[in-house]
Amino acid sequence: MKNDKDNDTCMFNALRDFSDKDQLTILRHIVANQDVAICIRDKDFTPVYANPAFFRLFDTTHHIWKENDWSAYLTPAATNTVYNQSIPRALSGKKWRGEFEIVTQHGEKKHVSAEWSNVSDENNNILCFYGIYNEITGVKYFEKQLRKQHSFFNEIIDTLPDPLSVVNKDHILIAVNESFCRLIGRTRKELIGNDEYRCFPKDEADVFWEQDDLAQAADQDVASEEYLTNKNGQRRLLSRKRVAITQADGQKILVRSGRDITNERLLAKNFADAYNQLESDLTALKRDLVAIKNGVDSGVSRVEAIRELFEQCNIGFAEFINEQEKEPTSKSKETLAPQHLSPREYQVFMLLLRGVRIKDIAEKLHITPNTASTYRSRIMKKLGFTSLAEMIQYAMQFGLI
Repeated sequence: MKNDKDNDTCMFNALRDFSDKDQLTILRHIVANQDVAICIRDKDFTPVYANPAFFRLFDTTHHIWKENDWSAYLTPAATNTVYNQSIPRALSGKKWRGEFEIVTQHGEKKHVSAEWSNVSDENNNILCFYGIYNEITGVKYFEKQLRKQHSFFNEIIDTLPDPLSVVNKDHILIAVNESFCRLIGRTRKELIGNDEYRCFPKDEADVFWEQDDLAQAADQDVASEEYLTNKNGQRRLLSRKRVAITQADGQKILVRSGRDITNERLLAKNFADAYNQLESDLTALKRDLVAIKNGVDSGVSRVEAIRELFEQCNIGFAEFINEQEKEPTSKSKETLAPQHLSPREYQVFMLLLRGVRIKDIAEKLHITPNTASTYRSRIMKKLGFTSLAEMIQYAMQFGLI
């Protein structure tokens, strides 16, 4: 504002050596040849002069303008703005800038930007006011179209179920979809125009920028997994893909699509933990089943051995019971100890106790049945047995079966 006042003072000083008539001629010539609309009012804000561009813009006449009826070419809202804002501010010696809408006598609506200022003498006494007007109808139209396109773009990206954000080369967010806003608990207004250091912890923002730079330099999509903390302090895991796009002006932007995989990873971890626990439980169960089977097999083997021995005996239960009732043999335990047997005899002896038949013993030890029978006879003789019943009694006495 100081520079503007200095310029006004310089213009006043340059004109003061001319006569009032000369000054007016110079001013009229300068103002008349401007493409922008200019009007001048005296210190009481009474109309003094307006250039041809002014009358073309407002589609009015000098006579109507001189009547000082703003409502003749302004909309009611614009008229209210002039009387309540621009005129009081200008009369107070301050500049006023604003926009309003006008309606020509042919019903055409135009958007106009306006600026009012004053010219003061060297003693700061206001000499007059001047207003400068520019039509911005085209600019407003393009702004409206841009807003519509931006709204349409937001509607499109908001249909995407996954979070999406767009940043420029300086890592400034220029677009986000509703899914991204919901994920981090912030609005578009909070995000657009800011970098992510304002929204996320530094360690997370560092990763975002590092991946952005990689994608800017790469000729292909860049995929990554990144943690981000939302406004409520909840940390989410995002699977992201970055695509660099070069615009018509040569500037690059990054489109970052993502998918929240927090619950998916948690489910996978829980599944892995449950599987590992199940595998551990099954291993323990398998050990228990093996132990049980071994115990059962051992019991079955002992029962089978006794059963087979009884089947092979030439005596019945009665003889076996009678043998039990006889006086104990005079042979000592030392005489009956199995260590008196040879290794092969001991093998045959143990197989006999298990109830294995002679032909099966022969087959198992790769000997002839006659040889197996010979071994059985030697065993009976060495241990002093006269019958298979005594062998069974012996085996039970020493815990061999």
